[in-house]
Amino acid sequence: MKELNCKSTEHLIGLIELMIYKGGKPNFVIINLGQDFYMQMYCDKGSYQMHCESVSNYYLAEEHQLTEAKIDKLKELNWNLINPETNYEISYPVDSEKSRFNLAKLLLQTAHEVYNIKEINANDFNIQLG
Repeated sequence: MKELNCKSTEHLIGLIELMIYKGGKPNFVIINLGQDFYMQMYCDKGSYQMHCESVSNYYLAEEHQLTEAKIDKLKELNWNLINPETNYEISYPVDSEKSRFNLAKLLLQTAHEVYNIKEINANDFNIQLG
């Protein structure tokens, strides 16, 4: 991704920090990306790892199915499809400001390059703190 959307990055970092510093067990969020697309994250308060998922074709309507090029992009970004009946997954460290920035960057890059979403706003979050 050539240019990072600063506002989207700030929203995502704020969300990540909310999940690791507030709430309880577990903290969960869905990031709505329009149509059928979404990403989700979960962790416990105080966690050093964030588990993230990115929607796969298994959960998408036929007209929104990801192309091979989009699937290749997910793989290139290190998302893994462990089971064909699940979403793509990645676990990411969140133990420093830099790692939280890098996770926000990965989420925004995934939204942009795979799901054609240019920005993510706070109103795109469905947050459930444990």
